[in-house]
Amino acid sequence: MMLLLLLLMMMMMLQLLLLLMMMMMAMMIMMMTTFSFKWNIEARYYSIHKVFQFDIL
Repeated sequence: MMLLLLLLMMMMMLQLLLLLMMMMMAMMIMMMTTFSFKWNIEARYYSIHKVFQFDIL
């Protein structure tokens, strides 16, 4: 009986660990996508700025 309970507890812990890992991965992916999105916007803005500078010159 005790062994069964221990096995159940271990399975639960493993599931929790897997869930935690999945959440961490999702957070990392989200952070990376937002960062790249921001970087893309900034790069586009700077390129437009450069074009305008050239137009002025």
